[in-house]
Amino acid sequence: MAIITGEPRHQSASIESSTVRLLPDGEIDPQAWWEHAPRLKRAQRMTRQAERGLRRPFHIFIATDRKAPVGQVVDSFIRATSPSKLLSARTPSGRPLVRWTLILGGDEASRLDRSREEALVRLVDAGVEVQLLRKSTERSCSGISSARMSVIEEIRRMPFADNPILLWLDDDLAFDVLIPDETGVSCVDPWSFLHEVWQFHDDEPTVHIGLGDVTGAPPLPASSTLRSNLLDLVTRIEGLPAREDSNRWEERDYYYDLSEQVRHGSPWILSDEISGLTLEELLHRLLVVGCLGRPLVATGARLTQRQPGRYVRGGNTIIFDRRWIEVVDHPPLLRRGDTLWSQMVLKLGGRPAHFPIPLRHLRDSPDETWAENVRASWLRRLESDLVGASIQRWFSQSSESPESALKILHHRIRLHKRVLEEARELASRMAVPPSEELVALIDASIATLDSMMHDSNILERDIESLSNTFQNAVQRLDEMKMS
Repeated sequence: MAIITGEPRHQSASIESSTVRLLPDGEIDPQAWWEHAPRLKRAQRMTRQAERGLRRPFHIFIATDRKAPVGQVVDSFIRATSPSKLLSARTPSGRPLVRWTLILGGDEASRLDRSREEALVRLVDAGVEVQLLRKSTERSCSGISSARMSVIEEIRRMPFADNPILLWLDDDLAFDVLIPDETGVSCVDPWSFLHEVWQFHDDEPTVHIGLGDVTGAPPLPASSTLRSNLLDLVTRIEGLPAREDSNRWEERDYYYDLSEQVRHGSPWILSDEISGLTLEELLHRLLVVGCLGRPLVATGARLTQRQPGRYVRGGNTIIFDRRWIEVVDHPPLLRRGDTLWSQMVLKLGGRPAHFPIPLRHLRDSPDETWAENVRASWLRRLESDLVGASIQRWFSQSSESPESALKILHHRIRLHKRVLEEARELASRMAVPPSEELVALIDASIATLDSMMHDSNILERDIESLSNTFQNAVQRLDEMKMS
């Protein structure tokens, strides 16, 4: 019996045959997708096809070494997926069509969390096959890299007799999304994510890996968004005009201070919610979440305009061809290793492609110790992201000389320093707290950048590690071809 993988179709056909609905003005329908009878009927038809063995099952992998918002993620998943009857559906052999593996590492492996256990029980009650693994992880890399390495190890260990589509997700991605509206943004359920993965596979059957987007908090260090956030905040404090036109959401990198795109420099309007934040909440939004009034959003244009040549990978990754998990290790960089992984797959002949359906990145809830660790965490993330982004660009340009990577890093350091100096000026204009605290942190950041600028060996170890990872992948692929 053949698995359904249709021929590539035009985007308009894809939208019409999926759970996505665009309004006449081209924007996303904010109505819950299951309340629109034609979309619900399409999703349930896909589910029945899968029950007959005509569509591949799903296996979701999430790893974490911290207290993650498991309950919020699970509840959004059940809410957005259950109307299609997919969660209770089974393969012809009787196995659930949807499987979920949660891998706990570090201190989380030994910590009991009642809310997490209850969330997993809700998945089981919905019909999902759930596996909870506890692993000790002793690595010299960041929690993000360690978690992603754990997923690769587990996928390699598991047998997959019925060839499921693998969803490799970060621990803080919910299955709802943010869209712009008249008051700012709204959190909605405009589609069924899993059915959109099936639809993408129908439309693009030769794609090996789907690289998905996120809405919500930008998946960047907050140092990369501070200037824009302070510009908006100071503008509000001083009662100056700010942008509130709907076109602002369509601009590229409107939240990213280090973007090399041409950006509109005007401040954005902030919602009245900002006035109700405590000082601690405001600092958390600025220094950890990295977002006051410029969250990432989904728009109709972004859904229908896929981005060829875009190989930026984050926490929303769909694996259609498991071979690349077998071949390519996750680079042990503190940050940007995920995108480097997808770029290695591309160089080895794999076919990654932009997957336009986003999830929602959650960074809303501060843990108890965030304020104690914020300075060290801020500086560490600032440095590691600059290093990772520079190596990423160097690798994508097929440069062989490490000196060219250092030139890229120095360019990005100068750009970041200029942006932080502008942020310092904005912070100094604030006649209210937390002006002094922000200025002190920015000064420490600029000192860190100066130190990085004078370290000629700063990239050496990471480039060597990346080179070894790539050569190991080349060898594995050659062995696979010979076997």
